[in-house]
Amino acid sequence: MPRIIWRAVVPLLLLLGGIASIQHGARHHSVPVLMEQEEEVTIDVPNPFALPPGLGQDSPPPEMPPFGAPPFGPPLFGPAPFEAPPIKEVVTRVTQTTEDLLEPVLIRDVTVGGVRLLASGELKRTYSGDQGPSLCPT
Repeated sequence: MPRIIWRAVVPLLLLLGGIASIQHGARHHSVPVLMEQEEEVTIDVPNPFALPPGLGQDSPPPEMPPFGAPPFGPPLFGPAPFEAPPIKEVVTRVTQTTEDLLEPVLIRDVTVGGVRLLASGELKRTYSGDQGPSLCPT
């Protein structure tokens, strides 16, 4: 009788140990994945026709020659007649971050084509945001 119990208990313990190890791996094992995030930013581009700094209204007074002699003539350029405002331009900034994904999420993303392997051996997410790629590419 004890042999029959022993033959039933050992496979049951092995099955429960396997289930526990899968649960532990799914909850605690994560893999770093590169992600790109895009954001639109408005920047000021300097006017290409504006005078270089130091030649317009904001130029400092000329330096005095040695021994306190007066400067020789007025500065070459007077104050600028007008200052053109900088040009506003909208650019897209791409930032790369690394996020640790749990194995079930990583397996799902690999299955639908949301993660690819780079030549350097790193994993990279191919989409951004919460909405992942669909199962059918068409």
